[in-house]
Amino acid sequence: MNAACLYLYREELFYCVGTMQNQEKAYFICTNIAEIFSVTVYFIVNLSIYLSTIYTAYQLYAALNPALYQRESNTLVTYLLLSLIIYSLLSYLLPTYGLKAIWKFFISFEYADTDTLVTIKNQPRLKDSIELITKLILNLNLAFNLSVILILIMSAANKNLLIFYRRSFYFFFLLIATLMTPPDPITLITVYFFQIFLYELFFICIYFQKHLKIETLKKPS
Repeated sequence: MNAACLYLYREELFYCVGTMQNQEKAYFICTNIAEIFSVTVYFIVNLSIYLSTIYTAYQLYAALNPALYQRESNTLVTYLLLSLIIYSLLSYLLPTYGLKAIWKFFISFEYADTDTLVTIKNQPRLKDSIELITKLILNLNLAFNLSVILILIMSAANKNLLIFYRRSFYFFFLLIATLMTPPDPITLITVYFFQIFLYELFFICIYFQKHLKIETLKKPS
């Protein structure tokens, strides 16, 4: 159903992709006679899978939940809620700000002024633009969800070891961000600092949890 709807509105989808160029009308070039058809199918398939992710995750939870203990079920619900928040934020921020920032970064290397000695005009291929968008969406979602999974694993680990190896975790976060993001420093830094934020937020939550427990014990019954 998703794929059929996306196919009917494929022109609007390509227009939305073209809006990252900051131009009044989207403009792409194709160098192969079958490229438009193959790119359309590739984009629709990937986008339909992306839009069905939340529904698929819910169906998996509904199937697994009867066989889980209460603690396992609560952990899975926490992960699904955090994933839903990340999914919603990325679905809004990436097309609205992320793609435009990436385009602006790469287009800054043009030499299109009449005063320059060299003229280099960036004319993106449709295939390259669609592949960049689909890989960006997939990798960012994967990187952020891996971060959430890591935080949930940390909740069951030794807290002193996590504090002692903090620098190693920072380096691991940087490695994940480098592998998962495209060659764009803005996206890399965003993913990297988001992972650090989750890591530090975990320890802040533990501190307040212990503090609140102590204050509760001090209160007279």
